[in-house]
Amino acid sequence: TMEGEAVDNFVIDEAGKQSEQLWYSTLTTITQTMGKGIVGGTPRGRAHWFFKIWTQAVNGDPFFFHDAQQLYLKFPYGVH
Repeated sequence: TMEGEAVDNFVIDEAGKQSEQLWYSTLTTITQTMGKGIVGGTPRGRAHWFFKIWTQAVNGDPFFFHDAQQLYLKFPYGVH
């Protein structure tokens, strides 16, 4: 967890696999430091905390910024 840490910037990768406690610990810290961060991953189910903040971002909540990226890999020799 990040409780008790002063953080100005952060990255949470694979957010759909992380606990809600990690998000709230981070949110509390960056609210105090006015920090910024990147939360990335794939929302996993509608009940997960990441889906909730992803939805807020998509709907234009000014606290969040949404950017969708798609990655295409071209495999050699016809491997799929």
